[in-house]
Amino acid sequence: MTTDTQPHGRVLADEHLEQSARRSPPGSPGPAGTHDLHLLPAYYALVASGSKTVEVRTASPAKNLIRPGDRIDFRTDHHQPVSSEVIRLALYPDFAALVNAENPAAINPTTDRRGILAALRGIYPPTKEKLGALAIEIALLPERHSDR
Repeated sequence: MTTDTQPHGRVLADEHLEQSARRSPPGSPGPAGTHDLHLLPAYYALVASGSKTVEVRTASPAKNLIRPGDRIDFRTDHHQPVSSEVIRLALYPDFAALVNAENPAAINPTTDRRGILAALRGIYPPTKEKLGALAIEIALLPERHSDR
């Protein structure tokens, strides 16, 4: 069993999802090792610049398929995708726990913890937050982040 333990977050294990054993190798093309995530333009710019290194999502079934080593292509309506590699994942019971445990500058360097929490709760309804909050640490991949 391989695990990724995060401070204050739940341990994420490969056995957590039966489908993880059927994923293609990290970095391989296709839906199993590559994930497309849409970003609002302001967050896209922060990811593309390299200043936002932790993306926050609700722990939906689709997002629970993401694993370290996978590729995420961040998209917005009018730009080329920005590709990144997943470095680390941490699952929290809600946004407040995530924002208190993670480095706020890595989530959004333009605001503080309170601003981040307000923004997250403005994007996601309470029913989605109840799924849990997922912190996804990323590193840009050099071949596809030239369109900033």
